[in-house]
Amino acid sequence: MHNQPFDRLVKAADGFAGLIDEDVIIQRGNSSYLPQTAQHFQWASSQEMDELINKARVVVSHAGAGTIIQCLLARKPLVAVPRLKKFGEHFDNHQTQLVAALVQSNRALSVGILDKDSLALAVQKASHFEQVIASSNELAGSLRSLITQWDR
Repeated sequence: MHNQPFDRLVKAADGFAGLIDEDVIIQRGNSSYLPQTAQHFQWASSQEMDELINKARVVVSHAGAGTIIQCLLARKPLVAVPRLKKFGEHFDNHQTQLVAALVQSNRALSVGILDKDSLALAVQKASHFEQVIASSNELAGSLRSLITQWDR
């Protein structure tokens, strides 16, 4: 669970849902924006999220390590969107570093400007994305390395 809202992503995903003829399911968490087009819920268990991720064609998510790990292990194309401090979405900008590392290592895609159109383009690209799949040990080692760098 994450205490800060991520209305920017929820709004963009809801707008994106209106552009496609496909189900879009949003976990809105503590966001105050209630989607008008997409299916949505507030919270789900880890097991429920695993099931949703496994059924998804592409996953769009905040750049939380737990969700990223779930997506990588499920071998699902991932569009990772960092929560930003300036919007009150997190206490710092560490998610931008994680997203940059994922994009650089060809494990995820991201968006520059977060809106429905850029999200649509990222999802379209992710549909054809050749994701580098790491073993769980390699992934855990990479995440440990990033966390150690942030602690410095």
